[in-house]
Amino acid sequence: MEPMHWCSTFIDASQDMICVLDNDAKTIYINPRFLEILGRSPDDKHEFSIRSILVEGTSDFDMAFRNALEKNHSTYVKLAVQNSDGSNIWIAGHLFPWVEDSNVHGVFCCFHDYSEYHAQQEAIVHRRNETQRLVKLLKHDTLSIYQGIVSAVELAIAEKDLTVDMHDILTETLSEVHRALKIVDHISQMIVLLHSELRPKPVIIDPILRHAIESVQKQYDDYQITFEVPQLIDYSVLGIDSLETVFSAIFSAAVELGSRRVTTDYTTFAVGPTNFLQIVFEIHGGVIPDKEKGHLFNEPAIGLNRSLGRMLSLAKMIVNRVGGTLEVEDITQGDSKGTKFKVNLQLVEKQADNEGVY
Repeated sequence: MEPMHWCSTFIDASQDMICVLDNDAKTIYINPRFLEILGRSPDDKHEFSIRSILVEGTSDFDMAFRNALEKNHSTYVKLAVQNSDGSNIWIAGHLFPWVEDSNVHGVFCCFHDYSEYHAQQEAIVHRRNETQRLVKLLKHDTLSIYQGIVSAVELAIAEKDLTVDMHDILTETLSEVHRALKIVDHISQMIVLLHSELRPKPVIIDPILRHAIESVQKQYDDYQITFEVPQLIDYSVLGIDSLETVFSAIFSAAVELGSRRVTTDYTTFAVGPTNFLQIVFEIHGGVIPDKEKGHLFNEPAIGLNRSLGRMLSLAKMIVNRVGGTLEVEDITQGDSKGTKFKVNLQLVEKQADNEGVY
């Protein structure tokens, strides 16, 4: 059997959707599978035009067609086309240049039915958007309710004729309300993270660290603690928008552990072809109880509060999802006691080292 006949037989029997177009995008050949997917009869091959069935992706098709003809290279495209019953189906594949004797005579098209996968992706996007909408609505409604409670409690505390016991009760109530708000915020962040489309991107680490420090200092404005952090302005790592939560959780842990000083060091290392930036936070004087260590990232119940446990759990989730790691260990150097957090993030680039204290 002649080689060309073998090729023709193979294409006719292929489960891919194959067609050959001339330089004007007129159909020279279309295989039976293509016609079958479109609900067309074999006789339709004589009048078939791919442009006539395009619903979405016309510009993508035109670009890919020009690339094949003018630049002599293939292009991958996704197209919505109209079936014979008027419904739309999605196809995806490559357009290749048809070259003979150094001349481009047309374009080979090889597609597959993309409809089921496209529908799955659309459903995922819809669920993600709906989840984020509901979380925002829940957070807004909860915040409105709690703000009303906070205002009422603050007005009650301002009363001059309160007994000491009543004042203490209302003050504790106010603290519980603020703690509940933190829990709602952490849970909503976790839900959004779980349902978000993760697109890690290069981020400069230094401003994220600085903002995390400012947020924690504002949150614990009556607590004196020093954060000594080097300037990492020339380091970019793979991260996402919620990366600040990681550092906020560590700095909050320092306060909850009763530390008055946090020092930071950093280094770089490689695992195979991947470079990492390791940031080490040493919480001086803040020791995690042994009973806490087994479930530190899952709502500790002894020395650290449950809200912070959720925050650390979210921090570990964020770091893991961008290809990094979050570790914790004790500091036991002579008489020094404390806790050390190690954050390893994928390094994008490094230019210079500058030391500083914040």
